[in-house]
Amino acid sequence: MIPVVYPTLDVFLYSLAYSLGDSEAEKQERQLAFIHFLRNWGLDEASLETVQQQNANISEVDLLAEQQLVKFSEKPCHEGYLYPKRLNDCYALLLDCSIEDSETNVYDMDDLSWLGQLQEILQQKKRGWDKNQQVLGETWMLSFAVTNTAVDYEAIARACCHKLLPAGAEYSLQSNHFLGGILFVVNYFVLEQDYLQEQQLFIGIYPDKTQVQTLARDYYERWLNLCHCQNKIDWAYGQSRQLKQRLLQAIPEIRRCRQAVQVEVLNDYDLIEIERTLNVARIQQFEYAENLRLLLDQANTIETNLYNYRKCLAGIRQLSGDGLDCFDLFSSKVEQHHLLQVQKDHDNLSLEMDLLDKLVAHIGINIALRKEQRDRKFIQRVEVFGILFALAAIIIGSSGDFPIKTIAQAKHNPIGDFLSVYLSIPDAWLDVGISITVSLLVPIILGLIWSLTRLVSWVRTRKY
Repeated sequence: MIPVVYPTLDVFLYSLAYSLGDSEAEKQERQLAFIHFLRNWGLDEASLETVQQQNANISEVDLLAEQQLVKFSEKPCHEGYLYPKRLNDCYALLLDCSIEDSETNVYDMDDLSWLGQLQEILQQKKRGWDKNQQVLGETWMLSFAVTNTAVDYEAIARACCHKLLPAGAEYSLQSNHFLGGILFVVNYFVLEQDYLQEQQLFIGIYPDKTQVQTLARDYYERWLNLCHCQNKIDWAYGQSRQLKQRLLQAIPEIRRCRQAVQVEVLNDYDLIEIERTLNVARIQQFEYAENLRLLLDQANTIETNLYNYRKCLAGIRQLSGDGLDCFDLFSSKVEQHHLLQVQKDHDNLSLEMDLLDKLVAHIGINIALRKEQRDRKFIQRVEVFGILFALAAIIIGSSGDFPIKTIAQAKHNPIGDFLSVYLSIPDAWLDVGISITVSLLVPIILGLIWSLTRLVSWVRTRKY
C-alpha cells in the first residue's frame, strides 16, 4: 500500500478573446460565450459586470478583480475553485479540485478511484467551455504527497497516466526535481481537426503536504502563464499545418490557370476564355495571399510565445532554485523544428505566389493588348467602310444615269424595276430608292472584295 496525501488535480484552460482582423461582433460573441460559461458557475450579475469591466483591459488582469476566485465544494470531501484571467488576447481559466480531508481518509495507489473522481468533477465543471469559443488548448496538473520515499516514483506516475490519459494513448515521460519532490512532464497527442496536436500533463509527487500547498500558493499563476505560452505555440503550429494544406490544395488550380494561358497562346488568345482564366487566377491570388499572410502570422505567434515561455520558465527556476531541464526540450523542439518548419514552408510557398502574381499580370497585359488590337481593327473597318461609302457617292455622282429625272427612266432601270415589282415602291419614290440602293450596294460589294483579299492573305500566312 502506498498512501497518497492531499491529492489535487488542476486543469489550465485557454481560448482566444480576439484575433487579428476580428470584427467587433466577433469579439463580442466570444466575450458573451465566456460570460455565459461563468454564469453557469452561479456568478451574480454584479460579478459578471466586474468581468466585463476588467475585460476591457487588454493586458494581463484578474477578471474577478479582488474576488479572484469562485469556490465550490462537492460532497463528500471535494473542494475547489475557478480562477479566470485575461492574458492579452486570450481567456485563461484555472480549475482546481482537491480532497480536503485526505489526511484522515487513506487514499493509495492500489485503488485510483479517488483520481477518477477528481477528473470526473473537473470534466463536469468545465463542460460548456468550448461552446462558441476558439479553444487554444488545455493542460492538466496532478499534485500529491507520498510520505514513503522508498517507492518508485516513475511507476506511480505511469499508473496515474493510464488513469488520466485517453485509452491507448502513447506518451513520453521526463522528470525533474522540483520543490523537494519529482515533477514528471508527460507528452501525448490528441487528434484536433485531422491534425495530431501535442499536449502535456504534469504529475508532481512531493514528500509532504506543505509542498503541494506551496505549489498552489506561489506557483499556480506562473504555471498558468507558462502553459498559456505552450498551448499558444502548439495551437499556432497546428494552424500552420492546416494553412499549409490549404495552400498546397490551391497549387493545382493555379497550375491549371498557367496551362490554360499556354493553350490560349497557341489559339491566338480567345478573349472570352482568357478573361475567365484571369477571373479564376485573381480569386486564387487573393485567397493564396491571405493564407500565406496567416501562415506568416503563425510563425510570428510561435516566435513571440517561445520568448515568453522562456521568460516564464526563468521566473519559475529563479523562485524554486530547481533546474527543470526537461522543459528545455520543449523550447528546443519549438525553435529547431516548429519555427523553422513554418518559416521554411512560408518561403517555399511564397515562390508559387510570385508565379501567380506574374501570371495575373501577364494575362492582364495580354488582354489589354488584344482589346487594343480589336479596337484598332474596328476603327480601321469603320474607316474602310467610310471610304467605301465615299467612293459609292462619287460613283453615283459621276454616273450618267443619275439623277433619274423621269418615272419612265426609273421603271426601266433594273433596280427600279425590282423595287417596283417586288417591294411595291410607289413610282414617285423609285428614283430615291434607286439612289439609296446603289449607295448601299456599292460599298457592300467593295467591302466584300476587301474582306476576301484579307482572308486570302491570312490563309497564305497560316500556310507558310
